[in-house]
Amino acid sequence: MTPYIKNHVVVERRGRKIGIIGVLLRQFSAPIGQVIMEDELEAVNREAEILTDMGIDIIIVLSHIGYTSDIQLAQRVSPTVDIIVGGHSHTLLYNGETPNGDTALGEYPTVVTQANGHTIPIVQASCYTRYLGNIKFFINDQGVVERWVGEPVFLGTSIVQDPTIMELLEPWREEVDAVGKEVLGTSKVTLNRSWCSSGECNLGSWACDGFLEEMIFRAKGTAWNDVHVCMINTGGLRVQINPGDVTTEALLMAMPFENYVQVYDLKGKYLLEALEFSVGVSWSQSFSSGRMLQIGGMRNVYNASQPVGSRVTATIRCIDCDVPRYLPLDVDATYRVITQNYIGDGGGGYTVLSDNRENLEVLDVDYELLQKYMRRQGVVVKDLDGRIQIVY
Repeated sequence: MTPYIKNHVVVERRGRKIGIIGVLLRQFSAPIGQVIMEDELEAVNREAEILTDMGIDIIIVLSHIGYTSDIQLAQRVSPTVDIIVGGHSHTLLYNGETPNGDTALGEYPTVVTQANGHTIPIVQASCYTRYLGNIKFFINDQGVVERWVGEPVFLGTSIVQDPTIMELLEPWREEVDAVGKEVLGTSKVTLNRSWCSSGECNLGSWACDGFLEEMIFRAKGTAWNDVHVCMINTGGLRVQINPGDVTTEALLMAMPFENYVQVYDLKGKYLLEALEFSVGVSWSQSFSSGRMLQIGGMRNVYNASQPVGSRVTATIRCIDCDVPRYLPLDVDATYRVITQNYIGDGGGGYTVLSDNRENLEVLDVDYELLQKYMRRQGVVVKDLDGRIQIVY
């Protein structure tokens, strides 16, 4: 990747050279192969020193490590760094009342004062182009930020879309609309994702049920399904599906990452480890975790009163039986598992899956399976059936 990715770039504006350093989180959520991730602070300081030695006295850090980490970085980074432009945490910073009632988590910019008195302003402007960052810094001849002016711009209906860009998009819009507006079926209920990180959510349950139903057609011998259990990571479920006609566009908005579906064998001990990892944080009165897995083909109880590593009681639905029923998870048994490739390949910290799976098969993209499922269903009414229970 070295020829394509630079640690820093230098741009020139109005006769002044400006150094820009890029930084990502050291802990990647997805596997990154042979890429070596350095400590963020050490890497930024090294690049800042290089730029300073080049005679550059205006240094901006373009960050994707999150608002809290940006503040921590600003407290300890080299005083040659002038500004941090942040991302990753989707944080809205704003001064005063926001134009549409959104909650701001800090001032724009948030100013961090180091022990030596050097100040570093931090800016971030929410996500998904809901706001446009808008700030002007005034920097003196010594490269010191003296003042600033600006505020994020809310991109509501009052902002007129650029006619030239809209014209350029038109040929693609017609083709995309033809696919995206296809009605796959109807949902009588909201397929909600807001609870997915704290327990069962019917969007995740519906998706897992769809994956499992697709595997019925692959069943062998006397078995009625080819797969025992489904697991979907909460982070892959982005928005809810509203009642009414469900289109391909709505489905893609709910699951936008186009992960491939994987099927593989997994020992019960490793399946239990994955479930334990999903709630492996410390919690007692309330629970919420981006690790949380939505499930199908099993029923799990997570008990906060038990020590970490012993919090999960799982039952697995039999697939080679006349009457499907749930039996206690057997750590010595081998189960057939269906997931998306994100966690199957170890993303989100789920290396217990990637390191121990066997007989891997890669199927279609996730939304393609769910398109077929929705068409077969026609009408969706998905409830909360108690497959996940949190006990305090």
